Amino acid sequence: MSLVQNGNTLITGKRVRGMKKEERINKAVRSAKASLAIEGMHLSDKEESLIKQRLNGDISENEFKKKVMDY
Repeated sequence: MSLVQNGNTLITGKRVRGMKKEERINKAVRSAKASLAIEGMHLSDKEESLIKQRLNGDISENEFKKKVMDY
């Protein structure tokens, strides 16, 4: 599956604009952390790890939600 915007392929398999999956995940987490910091909030190491596990596909959406609720 590919997502095309303005003639540029954004998503094709494991790469987005030349970035590997791990790079995309790290960039997304950094962006989220920056947005939270603006609001005076921060992610713990445990929260960041859980988010990365979900984005990487290591845990399902239901597992993620359960762990969030148990946290």
